Amino acid sequence: MKVRRGMLFALAVALTLSTQALMAAPVARDGQTGATMRGLTTPIDWAIDATINMRTAVQKLAPAEIQLAREQLQLRFLSLSAAQRDQIVAATRNVQNEEGVLRAMQMLDAAVVADARNTAADLREKALAAPAPEDKGVQKLGTNSSDLVFVGTPGPCRVADTRVLGSKLAANSAIQLYAYSSAAGFDWASQGGSGIAGSGNCAGDVFAGAAPLYVVATLTATNTTSTGALRAWDGTPALTVGAALAWVGGDMVSNTTVIPLNRTGAIFAGSGNLKKDFGVYNNSGAAIDVVVDVVGFFINNTATPLDCTAVVDTQGVSLGAGSTFLLTAPQCPAGYTAIMGQPQTGAFGVNAGTIRQNVCRINNTTASPVQVFCDALCCRLPGL
Repeated sequence: MKVRRGMLFALAVALTLSTQALMAAPVARDGQTGATMRGLTTPIDWAIDATINMRTAVQKLAPAEIQLAREQLQLRFLSLSAAQRDQIVAATRNVQNEEGVLRAMQMLDAAVVADARNTAADLREKALAAPAPEDKGVQKLGTNSSDLVFVGTPGPCRVADTRVLGSKLAANSAIQLYAYSSAAGFDWASQGGSGIAGSGNCAGDVFAGAAPLYVVATLTATNTTSTGALRAWDGTPALTVGAALAWVGGDMVSNTTVIPLNRTGAIFAGSGNLKKDFGVYNNSGAAIDVVVDVVGFFINNTATPLDCTAVVDTQGVSLGAGSTFLLTAPQCPAGYTAIMGQPQTGAFGVNAGTIRQNVCRINNTTASPVQVFCDALCCRLPGL
């Protein structure tokens, strides 16, 4: 039976053993008490039973609490790798008293907490590697002034193609087109394009927060039959920009250009019933086909968070009862700087803090040794 590791840290904390209940008395290995509870069995059930019995003597656990605690210990054991389970089983072979049971359960605690901490580190790394949440907009380096920053798509994202729609852009007329999506999943086929917003080559065309100011796109005019030019602008009533490309009849021409965007302004007469991001105008005497491939956007500068990662301390130390220790965090990866040490433990009664960038001060106020760790929080400027 496999248990999700996301549950493990809570289990490790909740089931830390109370050493006040442990005395150097013989331990029975009958392995019968609750051995088949809910169908779970482990090679260390006898040690789990001894642990629960000692806890019950001190904490006066109710039957339902006993059942839950026992099952939790079993699940914790079964969640470990085969190698970790073998180590704990080997450690219990020569156990003769409750003190030995405590050591075995501490090994179980340490293994479970280590797994949980590693899983948390993996999740943290994945979160840091993932794109920023969409509702915060695109983030990048820049000044606090009015500079613009280019954000490219992974590859050209085809957002429009009148050939696919089978509807040419008529002579001396305009159409409105979308350049980006406010949410992933928009199908560019609605404009004759290809791909899905937020994936593949179109992964960089989703802006849920602040809208981009300009799109950088390759415009293509094809199936031309007379001399003309194509204008591209923000689609508002004032057609003020020059031609993005020009042709003579029979030409197929392309040009990569910067087009201002405006999704909320007034609409150019005859370009459609819905204001979109930009418009294209066929300034010629015959219908043409138009193809639009987005390659990126210019957006306003916003603040960029630090690129941070946690380096997990896999060694730790066993901190004696009533002891204080200064534990140095692991080294940061190349290019990263240590911001702080992050004390970690799965036991109550431990006081911890950071006194320098990579050092944890940990004080064990309990009556038994506790395994403690000092992770490193390492940061750098993104992209460096």
